[in-house]
Amino acid sequence: MPTTLPLISPDLRVSIYEGFEWTGGAYVVRAVDEAGQPFRVPRLLGTDETGVLYIGKAKVFGSRVVHLRKCVLPKFKTSNHAVAYKLDNHDGIRSAFPPECMVVDLYGDQDPRGKEKALLLEYFYAFGESPPFNKSD
Repeated sequence: MPTTLPLISPDLRVSIYEGFEWTGGAYVVRAVDEAGQPFRVPRLLGTDETGVLYIGKAKVFGSRVVHLRKCVLPKFKTSNHAVAYKLDNHDGIRSAFPPECMVVDLYGDQDPRGKEKALLLEYFYAFGESPPFNKSD
């Protein structure tokens, strides 16, 4: 069961270190509405009812996920993360999926790459493609 945190929370770093210290694993960025209900995201083979936008991995959640938070904030213009790249380069995407509606699910695992691969394969088999913010090249 993952730990879910609001992506742009100012307390994100504290929450990660309190729950995971220096561990890593895979993480999933999802879009939710103000009530916490997932966005419905149309995909090739159906609708993703969980709102998944991106699946990634982190050796240490405290550095990678906190860096992601910084990258998606409007005052920072960087493409150092696939999520930030999509938001910074398409006004329609930023409007449809503002950072304020994003949460991150943390899946602690000693094999971050293996956990990420498993989550990506699960998504691929369900929808016939990668999550929308994962790079397709």
